[in-house]
Amino acid sequence: MTYSISVSKSFRAEHWMPSGKPEELVPHQHDYRIHVTLEGENLGDDGFLMDIDLLKGGLDDLVSRLSGTKVNNLPELRGGPPSMENFAAALWTAILTKLDTSGVESMTVTLWESEDAAASYGKRLRG
Repeated sequence: MTYSISVSKSFRAEHWMPSGKPEELVPHQHDYRIHVTLEGENLGDDGFLMDIDLLKGGLDDLVSRLSGTKVNNLPELRGGPPSMENFAAALWTAILTKLDTSGVESMTVTLWESEDAAASYGKRLRG
């Protein structure tokens, strides 16, 4: 049996793509939603996979830093294009540095760029 917990948070940020359709070449904003899911097969002695408030706090810190930014300039992207896929992977790494994931076996970050478009990045941490 696998347990999972998830939190979501929204923020607005700007980006542009270095190539593609003309409307993507100019800076434009998105109302992003980031959804983080942690999974594991065992709960701690406290009955939690992770305290949900710690996960919320880590995500709140990240979102407060991202709100109103130009995604293209984020160091986490390492100069790569700010596609949803690259951005989701960068957010995965950023949230991982904010959490003690000792009891967590995998983490997935899903980034919604609009109501009907999302990209996910997930990876096993152990197990």
